[in-house]
Amino acid sequence: MEITFRWYGQDDQVPLAYIRQIPSVTGIVTAIYDIPVGGSLVTRAN
Repeated sequence: MEITFRWYGQDDQVPLAYIRQIPSVTGIVTAIYDIPVGGSLVTRAN
């Protein structure tokens, strides 16, 4: 079993630097809230 932490993106009150300090947390769970349901995720090449 892995212990993960829910992170709500850049607007979350808890920064990733703080999550890194939580003992036993091995992963981050997040979602893409700005893409509508059924929408396409398009990436750009830099």
